[in-house]
Amino acid sequence: MRRLEEKPSPSSTHSTKNDIDNNKKKLALDKDKHFYDFTDKVIMPGLVDLHVHLNEPGRTEWEGVESGTRSAAVGGVTTVVDMPLNSIPSTVDVKSFEAKLRAVRKPRGKIFVDIAFWGGLVPQNAHNATVLEDLLSKGVVGLKAFMSPAGTEDFDQSSVNDIKAAAAILTKFNAPLMVHAELPPQNDVLSSNGKDPRKYSTYMNSRPRKWEKVCLFVSFLFSREKKRRIITKHD
Repeated sequence: MRRLEEKPSPSSTHSTKNDIDNNKKKLALDKDKHFYDFTDKVIMPGLVDLHVHLNEPGRTEWEGVESGTRSAAVGGVTTVVDMPLNSIPSTVDVKSFEAKLRAVRKPRGKIFVDIAFWGGLVPQNAHNATVLEDLLSKGVVGLKAFMSPAGTEDFDQSSVNDIKAAAAILTKFNAPLMVHAELPPQNDVLSSNGKDPRKYSTYMNSRPRKWEKVCLFVSFLFSREKKRRIITKHD
């Protein structure tokens, strides 16, 4: 299959030998035109990855904009949405978001796909409507919350009350909430129980399935009210 850079003229319903010969002559004459040969190739829409950690700024040794977006392009992903944590600082207000934008734009010519950004929902900003409104107005596509420990010092886990407090702002901007799908009950404590921490089974046993069920139920109740948009991750 070949595609002209210029829009081709509509073809007739029936093709004759003369039509084919005329088209061959035209192709031979249009030597200044560029053709793209997609024979034996797959043509498909670009994929969108909603959950990517580019870690700019602060932890580029894990993954940076250049390596992350280059890998995405190779895999057929044309848009990535960057997570608000693992970078230093986490993206939880306009100041930290602007720091991320400066870091992402710094390696000019080294961004290979489109990038969008999640803002972080943490206890420190959940009850401050101005901070959340400013962050969403600045351009983040939605908010991401952890209902279990996130594993980073500057991204605290949110409670059900924190999420409820941010609900009105999310509704106002018609913005989605992404929730890490683990909500440990207060009496549950992470523990390896003396088992080998190098084994995957030890890790799985430390994160009971009921944590996911509780989080999914809470997320369902949140989304059902006023038809809010919610995305659960790792469930």
